[in-house]
Amino acid sequence: MVDVSSDLELTKPEVRVLIDRNKAADVGVNVREISSAVQQLVGGEEVSKFKDVERAKRYDVRVRLIKDQRMNPEDISRISIRTPKGGLIRLAQVVKVEEGIGPNLVNRKDRQRSATIYAETAGGKALGEAIAEVEGLTKKYLPSGYSHSFGGQAEAFKESFQYLIMALVQAIIIIYMVLAMQFNSFVHPLTVMLALPLSTVGAFGALYLTGDTISIMSMIGMITLTALVVKNSILLVDYTNTLRERGMERNQAVLQASPVRLRPILMTAVTTILGVLPVALGYSAGGEARAGMGRATFGGMFASTLLTLFIVPVAYTLLDDLQEKLKSLLKGKRKIGK
Repeated sequence: MVDVSSDLELTKPEVRVLIDRNKAADVGVNVREISSAVQQLVGGEEVSKFKDVERAKRYDVRVRLIKDQRMNPEDISRISIRTPKGGLIRLAQVVKVEEGIGPNLVNRKDRQRSATIYAETAGGKALGEAIAEVEGLTKKYLPSGYSHSFGGQAEAFKESFQYLIMALVQAIIIIYMVLAMQFNSFVHPLTVMLALPLSTVGAFGALYLTGDTISIMSMIGMITLTALVVKNSILLVDYTNTLRERGMERNQAVLQASPVRLRPILMTAVTTILGVLPVALGYSAGGEARAGMGRATFGGMFASTLLTLFIVPVAYTLLDDLQEKLKSLLKGKRKIGK
């Protein structure tokens, strides 16, 4: 990361008045009386206004010590305040005055003091990688009692990723619900949706081979894949169910459905892959920003098409056996209950 800077500039001299609460309690003086005395006598307090009728101006009237009595830090210790018993004591008895350096400007966020650190990524470093490194630094060096948050592009990046992940989860749930209604089954939609994890293998593999990172655009490509890759499984499972409804045995139906549906699966997959290829190459103006989406879609479609032809039929038979076992167990329990 380069161009690291901060809005916290500790260059302004300041005087700190540290109150000894135990000593103040012994003489019967509270913290509020001490702070009010210092504020009124050193900083001044507006007590009235003076109106100059001739010049048509109004001036604030402030009361405080004369200049010679408030120029040095030691002058604060010489201020006297009255105790509840009527006596006078010097502030030197209950306070300690220290000189130091403070910030030129006190910034606040959510009503708390804050300091902002600015930086830019360089050398091809991804924004997500930079955020992870900063998170590690804060855990290692940030003292207890302090908190941190991200702003600017980092904040937008984290928020966008949360929304995209939420959209991906919602898309998977909706796809399952629609498939469950279409197939009238809770098991066969799982067979169809097996293409989703298979597509992530190709998507992540394509991003790795091209040197891309998981960005907002590549996540959009992953969400697009959820709708594209399940169609291959739908073609296989739907035709297998159709053959079984015609009276064909399950394994024979699976063996016949795969070759019959191979041609439409390849036709739709190839057209989709060729369609996203220009985006994946990123040759157009500003295409590099969209290339991650095209490469994730390209790799996901390629891998899911190849793996679906082999894995989905096997998964169909396994889940169908599991469904039959569950049905037999439920029937056995019902008979025992009767």
